[in-house]
Amino acid sequence: PPLETAQYLETHNVSLVRYGDSEVLLARGQSETFQYASPELASSLTRIFQSDMVAVALCDTFSGFPSMRQDQTDWWLDEQGAYRRWVLDHVNFSKQYFSAIISSSFARNWNTNCALLSEIYRTLRRIWEGRDIVLLRGDNNQTYIFDIYDNARTQTIILAPRYHAYSVYQKLKDKLLAHGSDKLFILTAGPVSRLLAYDLAMSGRRALDLGHLAKDYDYYMRGVNPDNFHFYERDETPPAYVEPYPDGDSF
Repeated sequence: PPLETAQYLETHNVSLVRYGDSEVLLARGQSETFQYASPELASSLTRIFQSDMVAVALCDTFSGFPSMRQDQTDWWLDEQGAYRRWVLDHVNFSKQYFSAIISSSFARNWNTNCALLSEIYRTLRRIWEGRDIVLLRGDNNQTYIFDIYDNARTQTIILAPRYHAYSVYQKLKDKLLAHGSDKLFILTAGPVSRLLAYDLAMSGRRALDLGHLAKDYDYYMRGVNPDNFHFYERDETPPAYVEPYPDGDSF
C-alpha cells in the first residue's frame, strides 16, 4: 500500500524505482508515448526489476482495485493482463516489492475520500526536509502552485527531454553524477528515471523515482478534479519523429 511504502522510504536509506505500464511495455520491446523501444532499454529494465540493490514499486493490479477511481479501474482492467503476465514471468520471489501508487495517490483516489492521502504526503515530505536535493524533471514547462519539495534546503534542477530521453541517457547520467553523494536525487523524467535511479544507487547515492508526485500533490492541495485533465498524458500525441539530441546541451 502507498502509505506503507512511504513509511518504508522514510525509515530506510534505499533508492526507489517504479514500474508502471510504460516500463512493462518497454521491457517487452514495445514503444510508448514518450519513449522509443530499444533492446538495450528492455534488457536494462528487466535486469533492474529483479535486482536486490534498489526498492522496486509496482502498480497494484492484483487486489481488485479497492480504492481506484472508476476510470482508473476501467483502464487497468483492459491493461492488466499483459502487465501481470510480464510481472509474474520476471518477478524475483525472494524480493519485497512496494507500491508505485505513492506518486499518484490523489489522482487515483480523489473521489473515494481516502483519509490517508495527507499522511502519505507528510511522510514523503519528511524524507527531503532540510536536505539538498537534485531534481531531474522533464522539460515540459509545468509549474505548480504548491511545490511538494519546498521544504528541501536547496533544489538543483536538471532538465531532461520530454520525448525519448533515453537518447541522451549517458549525458543525463554524467550530469547527475557530477553531484555528490550528500545530495538526495529525485527523478521525475519518465522511463529513463528507472535506469538513472539504479545507476545512482550503484554509485553510492540515494535516488527516488517519484514520477507524477509533484503534479499529484499540487492537484490535491488545490482540490483539482483530475478527471478534467489528462493527468497521465497517455492521450498526448508526440511528434511523428524526434531527432536524436546532439552532443550539445540543447535540452
